[in-house]
Amino acid sequence: MAITFLEEIKVKRVSNGKGFTLLELIIGVIVVGVISALVVTRFTNAAREVRVKTTLTKIYLKQQDYQASNGTYWISGGTVASSSNRRAFSPIDVEIDTSDIYVYHFKYEGVSSFVCEAIDSTNADTWVVDQKGVLAHFLKK
Repeated sequence: MAITFLEEIKVKRVSNGKGFTLLELIIGVIVVGVISALVVTRFTNAAREVRVKTTLTKIYLKQQDYQASNGTYWISGGTVASSSNRRAFSPIDVEIDTSDIYVYHFKYEGVSSFVCEAIDSTNADTWVVDQKGVLAHFLKK
């Protein structure tokens, strides 16, 4: 009885127990891929959160500077700032990053107070900062 090459390999694999089968390798690659996707997603979300917090903090600080110099907060007149309209808040020297997915606008603005809102492109994620520097985060479910 002749043993084919593949049968011989199978017999050797079973007899010495070393190495991995193709199925085990495929499962391993799938597991590594899933874990990598989860890590990249978390890293991307964390980077977006840092970017929006940094931008809103800068808006707060620049509004404080403007108020100290002019006795009032800067009034945007409904101007909206985003990655496509980066210099919309130039009177307070705030420029939006080109990779930012948030749209920034002043939800409330007055002589002695303001609320700046940042809404992501899906309208599910909203951040706000006010004249006291309080940052708040809201998620729509």
